[in-house]
Order: sequence, then C-alpha cells, then structure tokens
Amino acid sequence: MAGMPLECVLMLAYALALVLIALVLEWIAGHAHQRSLSVRTVGFTYHSDQDIWKCPKDQHLFPVFLTQAREK
Repeated sequence: MAGMPLECVLMLAYALALVLIALVLEWIAGHAHQRSLSVRTVGFTYHSDQDIWKCPKDQHLFPVFLTQAREK
C-alpha cells in the first residue's frame, strides 16, 4: 500500500468497515429472531408424535379446533 493514494486507502477502509458492520447487524438480527421465536414457548415442550404441548406444570395441552363454519 506504499504507492496507493490516501483516498484509495480511505475508501478501502470505509468499504471494509461497512462490510464488518453489515455482518455484525446480520448476526444480531439472526440472534434476535431466534430469541423471539422461543419467547412464546419458554418452558413448554412439544411432542410431535402425539401433537401435544407439555406445560411447565407437567400438564398436557391438547389442540382445540373450531369445527363450526362462521355464518355470514
């Protein structure tokens, strides 16, 4: 870099800083997304073979379906 003009060095440093910031923001966004997915189900365990959830008080939560169609 001895023969490079100062402007080129500064542009390269700026570009690298932007890439680093983008990578950090991407990691933070992924981490926040994973945390937000688990907030509603903290302490609950899903058993896919039985299609039920088990709550922290060791009780099963069974799915409830609406069988009646809405009348217009």
